[in-house]
Amino acid sequence: KPKAPKRALVLRYGAIGDAIIMTPLLRELKQEGYEVTVNCTPYAVDIFKHNPNVDQIVLQERDIIPNQDLGAYWATWKGDYQRVINLSESIEGSILRVEGRRDFYTTQAWRLAAHGQTNYYTQTLLLGGVPPERALGIPQHGELYLTQAERKQAKFLRSRYPGKKLVLWGLKGSSYHKQFPLLRPFLNEWLPRHPDVQVLLAGGPAERPLGYESFRVANIAGEIPLRECFALAEEVDCVVGPESALINAAACFNTPKVVLRSHSTCANLCQGWENHQCLSPKTACHPCLQLHYSEGSCPLVQIEDTTTGEAVWKGPACCSAVSFEDLAGALERALA
Repeated sequence: KPKAPKRALVLRYGAIGDAIIMTPLLRELKQEGYEVTVNCTPYAVDIFKHNPNVDQIVLQERDIIPNQDLGAYWATWKGDYQRVINLSESIEGSILRVEGRRDFYTTQAWRLAAHGQTNYYTQTLLLGGVPPERALGIPQHGELYLTQAERKQAKFLRSRYPGKKLVLWGLKGSSYHKQFPLLRPFLNEWLPRHPDVQVLLAGGPAERPLGYESFRVANIAGEIPLRECFALAEEVDCVVGPESALINAAACFNTPKVVLRSHSTCANLCQGWENHQCLSPKTACHPCLQLHYSEGSCPLVQIEDTTTGEAVWKGPACCSAVSFEDLAGALERALA
């Protein structure tokens, strides 16, 4: 394409939720008159499809450029664009400390003092050059641009459960501690008291084994495309999930949301979301502002079967510490 007078390139190789967090910045750049190019991975490209604020997409295959050469690689773009905005590690590695790096082993108090009140969306706008007085006034949630066909398919899926209140439940986020491991015992206790509710378990193919099927629980993880799952988040009566792509996508809509926080504070993630309830685990290690990728780096708890006394599960302390009472109350308020 012929070069536009004003061109901006936004670089981001993060996960799907990170891509959603970028979208308010893309709109700001477009409103400033820039032709906007996004350099992202194929993993996250679905977020930018049909977005009127994105003119071009440059796909970055995973590890195609060795890490030690990325600086030189990024420098080659600067001659083609008036603005090059590099959002690599704008959240992970800066606000959230990454397992294996030196600053991962700082104290929880130090990490909270440094970034406990830093909002991911506002931080992204500021790094993109949006003036602070403007950035602070922009809604702190993402934007998704669904097609008519995607919305039609979501309505069709919704119609398969007439008379039911639909709960879309995200199974897992991108790191070890972003899951609610007591899903089955919670639903086994809660669903019999709510016969008008149907639960759909959502995620990709990798998350499907974390789900299960029962009379009023359908495991659709890996069965529908990502964007159709996000469109369904606009149609259901409530979305529940850990800090993940699904909960960030649901924040683009007014659908009631129940957020099971793991490493973030409410200020970091969801203080600017509409129609949400933010549940904090009752454990001293929360919020940690850390990304855990292995069992060894995260405090673990052991859950025992109350009838046999046998250990049935071991996993991260944070999401395990969301009480059934708090979660049940949040769901009932969301579905009221």
